[in-house]
Amino acid sequence: MPKGNPDLNPSEPAAEWDITRREFLKRTSVAAAGAAVLVGSISPWSLLAAGISASPGGGLCTGTVTDRPTGRPIAGALVSDGVQIVRTAGDGKYALKVAKHIRPIVYVTVPDGYHLDPNGFWKPVKFKAGKAAANFSLTPRNRAKKFVFVQIADPHHVKGTHSPNDIASFIKAAHSLKPAPEFVIATGDLPMGVDGVEKLGFNRLEKNLAMYDGFVDVFKPLKQPLLKVIGNHDCAICLPKHLPEHHKGLYRRYFGPLNYSFDYGDIHFVTLDANIDAGPIVKPGRWRDGTYDVFDKRALSWLARDLAFQPKGKPLVLFTHQPPWGQKNFDRLVEILKRRNFKAAFAGHWHRNNTLSERTRSGLGPFVVTGALYGGYGGKPCSDGAWRGYRVIAVDGQDVRSCYVAINKPFQAPILNVNVTRRVAHPIGGKTEVLMDILDIDRKLTGVGCAIDAGPTVAMTSKPRTTLWARWRGIIDTGKVADGKAKLVFTPRTAAGKWRYEFPVVVRNARVTLLQPALAAAAI
Repeated sequence: MPKGNPDLNPSEPAAEWDITRREFLKRTSVAAAGAAVLVGSISPWSLLAAGISASPGGGLCTGTVTDRPTGRPIAGALVSDGVQIVRTAGDGKYALKVAKHIRPIVYVTVPDGYHLDPNGFWKPVKFKAGKAAANFSLTPRNRAKKFVFVQIADPHHVKGTHSPNDIASFIKAAHSLKPAPEFVIATGDLPMGVDGVEKLGFNRLEKNLAMYDGFVDVFKPLKQPLLKVIGNHDCAICLPKHLPEHHKGLYRRYFGPLNYSFDYGDIHFVTLDANIDAGPIVKPGRWRDGTYDVFDKRALSWLARDLAFQPKGKPLVLFTHQPPWGQKNFDRLVEILKRRNFKAAFAGHWHRNNTLSERTRSGLGPFVVTGALYGGYGGKPCSDGAWRGYRVIAVDGQDVRSCYVAINKPFQAPILNVNVTRRVAHPIGGKTEVLMDILDIDRKLTGVGCAIDAGPTVAMTSKPRTTLWARWRGIIDTGKVADGKAKLVFTPRTAAGKWRYEFPVVVRNARVTLLQPALAAAAI
């Protein structure tokens, strides 16, 4: 990472970030003696007045984690600065040596039995003479091993497009789910993109702030806690490097830690930053292709430390923006996770709805890519034809299952557990077993048909259902279909009408490939 780059990963050597007030003023260029110092029309004095130090803070942070109603200490809670992790003692107190950072943050891994407060589990800290304090007060909730949560990917909110209306539709749908989701997690690319080019104004802080403010405002009606994951388009790479908001600093200002974890039910959930530092940027507003598809080695080091505090048998679910197996250093992640009770990884980024459910690389998997809430660019469907939507995930102890749901389209449901060998089309041949899960909260489905292209429709049979959806099974024979691209056509129906859902495949009659391989019960 080049010197003076305030992406300021906390584990960078402190000497690189020791910026004096005089040097700060020099870098921001004074227009004239006695004139206001402007950075993209933002005065550094206003930044200082807002409590943002012009030089990196670091030192010893102490505090207490307590139960809000009773004030009793919470022992054994994990507290981190994104580099080191410590446990609270029996009296709820901790002492954490925080690495130097221009925007130092301390946060707690919320234990099971406490509410997830997206704004309350982390705090920016200010050091004075190398010391700071940060206390956390957590609100208890009823524990549940069986619960539902929702993932959205790539909302790309921006005014003047279809995204505000689609987000409003999603929020209405989330509020109507029964049982109600415990939380919603947005896995990256939150506003339309603050990594835009200079000519569009993304070198100005107020432009970037407006984009983030717009995202925050549009989700205010959501009743559930909204957790976040940083995406590549959330990195303000075009901002001047001396600003604390440059690159990932803007995300940290609004949403806190880049990598964090929490416990809910039997599951340990982890969110991981999948964007490398700002070094690979070719020029402001431009990434070199693929260079952000690398896990930062410091993020992986934090992950290894986090998991060292967890029993090896504890179920683990991972959230990232970019699909983990697409990262150039995926093998390093595998080394960390392969001896863990890994249940699933949920990502976005690709603007398509895919499930890689084969057991890959030392038994790791399955992996799920959720279709974009924004869809394809310009309001089109996702690249695989999936409509704009979200994913409902049901947890029952250690069992984790999910279903993709299109907004404003009843009974638009996917085939689950597809053995994805290609990103869009799935080769099949001969007699092929097809399984699909259909969201059916009100139990109104009376049947589901399946056909390939314009061929005869096969009546699928219902299998045992879960909390939210029903599983259906059918056998499709491609023997009379010409080799090449085709579509599986599903027609779920109720007393009120019939719906149509298409799934792209490739017919290869010379080789039979099951769409639904045998999987463990906990597979997605």
